[in-house]
Amino acid sequence: MTKIELVGSKFGGRVMTALADLLTNPNSSLEELELRRCSLDDEGAIILGTALAGNSTLRNLNLFRTRGVTSRGWMAIFNQLLQSEQQSSLEKLDLSENVFDCDTAMMLGFALNGTHVKSLRLGKCKFTSEGWKYLCAGLAGPRCMLQHLNLYGCHDFDDGMMKYLANSLSSLRSKAGRPP
Repeated sequence: MTKIELVGSKFGGRVMTALADLLTNPNSSLEELELRRCSLDDEGAIILGTALAGNSTLRNLNLFRTRGVTSRGWMAIFNQLLQSEQQSSLEKLDLSENVFDCDTAMMLGFALNGTHVKSLRLGKCKFTSEGWKYLCAGLAGPRCMLQHLNLYGCHDFDDGMMKYLANSLSSLRSKAGRPP
């Protein structure tokens, strides 16, 4: 099995523990995990984050509109992505329609600068102005491999935020020698 979709599902810790077991199983060939609009909460996010650290096959993780996850859960996921940078094969990450505080945005920026993520979807995400700055700093980092950034519906950019974003994207383009 290479793909699991649990779109709109309501589940608890047992399901996340089973998914974590699958993700950390050396015989697993799971490449895509879609948890869009699921009832994922902080405890589930922590379990998921721990499992991501022990996984080398997952390429696509979709956490679209997982509104039960707070800063605590996001920090666990992003921290584990950062810790597992050598082993992680994650290339596509969809975090659209979620809310991130400043610290979480900073950890996401750090994680992007230390992972193999090439495609990031942040459509309709809510960040503070300071959070956007931290995220952009991560995009400008020397090890960021991002090639595709989707920001559909992000209407809270002011001129200053666009400047940070443009500088970050310029940095990505100059590192890769091609447009992001």
